Amino acid sequence: VVLISAVLAVLIVVWLVMKIVKELDDNRRLQSELADVNAQVARRIAQIRELAEQVVQGDYTVKITDDAEDNLGGLAASLNRMTQTLEGSFSALEKRNRELDQFAYVASHDLKAPLRGVTTIVKWIEDELAAELSPQLRTYLDQMKGRLARLEDLINGLLAYARVGRTAQSRETVSVQQLLTEVADLVVPPDFTLRIGPDMPTFETDRLSLQQVFTNLLSNAVKYHQRGAGHLEVTCQDIGRCYEFRVQDDGPGIAPEYHQKIFLLFQTLRDRHTAESTGIGLSIVQKIINEQQGTIRVESAVGQGAGFIFTWPK
Repeated sequence: VVLISAVLAVLIVVWLVMKIVKELDDNRRLQSELADVNAQVARRIAQIRELAEQVVQGDYTVKITDDAEDNLGGLAASLNRMTQTLEGSFSALEKRNRELDQFAYVASHDLKAPLRGVTTIVKWIEDELAAELSPQLRTYLDQMKGRLARLEDLINGLLAYARVGRTAQSRETVSVQQLLTEVADLVVPPDFTLRIGPDMPTFETDRLSLQQVFTNLLSNAVKYHQRGAGHLEVTCQDIGRCYEFRVQDDGPGIAPEYHQKIFLLFQTLRDRHTAESTGIGLSIVQKIINEQQGTIRVESAVGQGAGFIFTWPK
């Protein structure tokens, strides 16, 4: 009995050892297969991620070479179709943009020619028939010249609006203090006072775009000021990723219900008969700031002036 028991015990132990060894071998083989599968899945996911990054950067010609018939293969095929569709859509959009640019240039040139002709005719009438013009007729001619000037400004504004974001941006070191001084010499009349804050930065940016923003905001503040000489102030504060500029005036102010309307194209709050305004200036400002990934808002109330606050990335 003891001998039989010992033999059985040995057989059982040998069987268990063989079973354990086989299980360990199966485990190692399974781990190796899983590692290969994980590596393959990671490589395929990396391809998909690389495609997504390239799409984000504007390259819609990339393709994923993954023909596997599983979920990742289906996702790769869908992404390939998406990039193909995007490529076609953006190619069509670029073509339309080029056509729009061409139209803007041609329209501005062709529309300006008859405007100059009409303006010249009005001037001839004033020069050659000066003695025969009644005060009422002179008033009409002055109004006509004002409307013609506004129409020319409107054409120039539309052309400037169409150009925003379509011209190459050249970055250079810009001293905002100096830039504001140059803008003030152009658009701020001598009877206005302009205070420039002490914390104006010097940084690398698109000088022309920033100059356009300040020029439009300061000229608007001057244009809509109704109480003679005015006071303007430009300040700046560092808010981390951006600089926040504030252009403040002491003009008539803007009611809260119009704070969004003033940024719409062709919108102006003054009567066309009292101000030859095109309603494009603030739309250009907002479009430029949007192109720079910034924001703009207005803080104002009737009779309390207006403050235009915009952010500009460093």
